[in-house]
Amino acid sequence: EVCHEDTSATKRLDELVAFIHSDIFGQKTRSADKHLWALEPGLTVEELFQSGGNSLVPLEAKVQTLWGKVHHIFFTGVDPRGCRSQSGAWQVYGDKTGWDL
Repeated sequence: EVCHEDTSATKRLDELVAFIHSDIFGQKTRSADKHLWALEPGLTVEELFQSGGNSLVPLEAKVQTLWGKVHHIFFTGVDPRGCRSQSGAWQVYGDKTGWDL
């Protein structure tokens, strides 16, 4: 918890905002990315969470869609038992087939 009189949190936040504007939004687009020029730039910031148990990093589900439908989901990270799931080790496809741990 940050003390209300502590300005270090505000200073750090200002530094992060400046970094986002200069190093993320300030990037020059390449001609190879022309198909993305119509999109409005954006950024998602997520809180780092734990899966619980013996997990030191989160267990994340990455969902890939194709034409608005789930093509496949893969899990990566560490489960509550402390077991690491490398990318590709736990897959579920849109037809609910696949393999898991």
